[in-house]
Amino acid sequence: MSKNKIFVLGREENQPFIVVKEILKKTNSKEDINKDTHCVPWKINNKYYKANVQFWIDSAKPEESNEETKKHWKEIGNVIDAFIFVFDKYKPESFEDIKKWNDIISEFDINVRLCVGKASNNKSETDKNKLEKFYDDIENWTLDNDFEYIDFENNEATEEGKNGVERIIEALETNMWENAVMKKGNEDDEDNDEDEKLMKEVEDLRNRLFSKFDDDDGFDNLITNLKNLKDFGQSLPDEARRDLAAKVALSFEMQFGLDDEDENIKEEFL
Repeated sequence: MSKNKIFVLGREENQPFIVVKEILKKTNSKEDINKDTHCVPWKINNKYYKANVQFWIDSAKPEESNEETKKHWKEIGNVIDAFIFVFDKYKPESFEDIKKWNDIISEFDINVRLCVGKASNNKSETDKNKLEKFYDDIENWTLDNDFEYIDFENNEATEEGKNGVERIIEALETNMWENAVMKKGNEDDEDNDEDEKLMKEVEDLRNRLFSKFDDDDGFDNLITNLKNLKDFGQSLPDEARRDLAAKVALSFEMQFGLDDEDENIKEEFL
């Protein structure tokens, strides 16, 4: 089974299916879901590749976790490459669930790990000071545990990049999925011109990086070029830096046919 599953988890009252519903809506997917939907396909079609992935939606509580749950995770964990935890951003206690779930999911190699805070129907009466401390705690925990926090309702883009649903989509689309089919710049669709331009940029970058690779000092030249690119990337806004990282990863894939290392290469630039 391909490692192409996106596991979306949250308590029933936090409506994790809403996050998936908005992703499908934003990407013009025809699939329709409701609170009883547990599995839904999603087609990723971006500038770099096409991939068929699948959302798995669950509303289990951590106290329901037992040996049977752990056994189930051992069966499914290796096909999950994105994990989205949904909680109520106005109820600090709802965030505690991820700390318990993390004991299980940390055993698996999952590239995309997101904590999505959304407002439930019943807004909490938690006072402002407690909420500020809550958000600080979220930021600290997510940084320490290799998660990214995303405010579901905040969809305003900033200089640092996208937010809200757009950022969730971006995180999922920039992952190098195991079953991804790379675009070669000659596909017959409405984005053909843009794809050709992109692949030409990737090809030009590959030529710059590897033009002297067969020379005696070719490896040293490659390392120097990568260092210069990384230094240049640090001066770019977040979105532009992610774009550069993806192009570098694609150039390596073109040169060596790499798959598993692509995400590591991207991480070097992010």
